[in-house]
Amino acid sequence: MIESIRSFISCYIDKSPIVIHCRYLLFNISAGIGRSGTFIAIYNILSCLEKLREITQDLLFCNVFNTVRKLREQRIKMVTTVEQYLFIYNCIIKWVNKIYLI
Repeated sequence: MIESIRSFISCYIDKSPIVIHCRYLLFNISAGIGRSGTFIAIYNILSCLEKLREITQDLLFCNVFNTVRKLREQRIKMVTTVEQYLFIYNCIIKWVNKIYLI
């Protein structure tokens, strides 16, 4: 996922920030905020782990809850279901397995 985003960004000269869009409807009904938050959380965590890995080869601690909490400070309802949290953890586990076990 990170590689795909970086490849996409490298096509643009101005290096604009990434924008993730989710619809927010009237009357507090939302569509996509949890999914967008899940994507953003995964991107943030894996980017951070990659940067830390450049400094040290040790396994590093990653706090999913604090990452999601910080996202929610900017936009409510980011990552809303247990399944979305599990998806985040599964992506991190796959990344760790890819980097350290292969």
